[in-house]
Amino acid sequence: MKTSLKVILIAALWILIVSTGRMGTIDTVLRLQMAHSWWSGQPEIKPNYQPSHGHDIKAGIQTLNGDRRYGYDSGQSLLMLPSDWLSTKVKPYFPKIGRRDFQELGVSFLTFLPINVATVVACFWLLRLFGFEKNLAGLSSIIWLITTTVWHYSQVPFHNNLVNDCNAKYGYYSPNCFSFYAFLLRV
Repeated sequence: MKTSLKVILIAALWILIVSTGRMGTIDTVLRLQMAHSWWSGQPEIKPNYQPSHGHDIKAGIQTLNGDRRYGYDSGQSLLMLPSDWLSTKVKPYFPKIGRRDFQELGVSFLTFLPINVATVVACFWLLRLFGFEKNLAGLSSIIWLITTTVWHYSQVPFHNNLVNDCNAKYGYYSPNCFSFYAFLLRV
């Protein structure tokens, strides 16, 4: 078996074991609601939502036309959009699991698992470019997964880690690229 395939399998299994399948933070949950509203046509924030206090992040911000939207950029929401759509379409086949739980599980395992595995593979690839032997590069990339903040981000998905990973991996290393996509989606 090739070393790169071993790295992929070990990283995927390890991340699968430690992942909670939950969004983890209110920021990620709200970004998931943004993604869901974009393709479903539902408002990001219910029109009758009443904030519980003056700094209620769930209340969002009011736009010029009176709609309420979350004040986040759209990077992580764009990453979650395809898996949210797929999870919603597959949900009727699993009636015993709640809609919200199934949505979070689907997004967690269809978006965040592959991105985190790709991060470990990128580490392996970079070490190979630096001239490390295959076995040492494979072991080092797995150790890197376990001993750095990549481990924490693989358990609890945060916006900054995922967007920066995608920017670096796929050449979109412009801080404004996801803002441009957000503009296109909202127009």
